[in-house]
Amino acid sequence: MARYFYALDIDERGRHDLAALQARILPSLPKPTPPKNLHLTLAFLGQATDEQLTAINQVAATFAPPKANLSAEETATNSQIQSPKPRPNIQPQPLTLTVDHLAIFQTAKVLYAGLQITPHWLAALAKQLINAALGQGIKIPEREFIPHITLSRKVSQLSFGESKVESKIEDKVKGEVEGKKEINSVLIPPIVLTISSFSLYLSKSTANGVDYQVIERFNISKPL
Repeated sequence: MARYFYALDIDERGRHDLAALQARILPSLPKPTPPKNLHLTLAFLGQATDEQLTAINQVAATFAPPKANLSAEETATNSQIQSPKPRPNIQPQPLTLTVDHLAIFQTAKVLYAGLQITPHWLAALAKQLINAALGQGIKIPEREFIPHITLSRKVSQLSFGESKVESKIEDKVKGEVEGKKEINSVLIPPIVLTISSFSLYLSKSTANGVDYQVIERFNISKPL
């Protein structure tokens, strides 16, 4: 069965670093995610028609990361200034994310690499895509968006250095995703991901496992 989802495209260096993290804890991973399939999901659509995908893609193409340090009033004022000075030829700069901890989703038994701080632009992008999908009649449960990169499935507990992540509530619950609670998290050496695009993916099950195919790609960069 074909399923669709939007996800951030992880750069090769970031993919290499995440694969190295997997290799470090590989004996504890019963069903690791192949490095080529590592991604950060923005919105999972499931099944969708061509018409629905076209409409959502049109919305996706309009996304522009908000300026970090300007209020709405400042942005409006700046846009009204007459005869602005010509801007130098500045090349678009990629966005970045810092992956800094491991955690497990209870019940689903999914081990993932996560972010302690979710950038505003990332939450805004996910919200825009989800709202576009809802507008096309695609049913997406209303849940807190917790950015995560799945490293392995069927994980009940994991030892990492002197720390242990277990699939039960011990210290605190940080949120929910896919109806599953996130429990204990373990800090890891930061992994910086360079993000310059996100894509609509088609997910298909094959004899060799799940295959992800890029249907359409959208470039994103820091606001100039």
